[in-house]
Amino acid sequence: MRNIFFNLLALLVITTTVASAQKNNSGLISVTSRLDFNTTVKEIEKQLAARQLQIVVKVDHQSNATQVGERLTPNTMILFANPKLGTALLQASPSIGIDLPLKLQIVEGEAKKVVVTYNDPAYLAQRHGLALEMPAIQKMSSALKAMTDEIQQTFAR
Repeated sequence: MRNIFFNLLALLVITTTVASAQKNNSGLISVTSRLDFNTTVKEIEKQLAARQLQIVVKVDHQSNATQVGERLTPNTMILFANPKLGTALLQASPSIGIDLPLKLQIVEGEAKKVVVTYNDPAYLAQRHGLALEMPAIQKMSSALKAMTDEIQQTFAR
């Protein structure tokens, strides 16, 4: 009975997230950090490690811009994976491979405001014709929400 309750609750959260993502049609979720850029990146890496999510690559867009003589505010993309969940998604819909591994983008904008953005798993499910109640989608949504909640709490200190 408890599992049914949590599955229904997760489905409700996912459905609500899809509805809000469709309003602006971006499928993106953003969280504002109260920490500086470098500390935010380190905290996210710590959160990913705590959840045993594999960091596949870290892309420093600012450094890349500097290499070609351009300027860019701090901007880092972290690609991360859970091969077990990713495999289940790819088996169900190979096209989701274009959106895997998952990513978190950390950008420092105006007045040094740091924003963390990621793709909403429910939006990805819809995009690739996957059921919202699919366990891998629910687990991805729950993990990202929990991590974001922890990051927001950490950032609020």
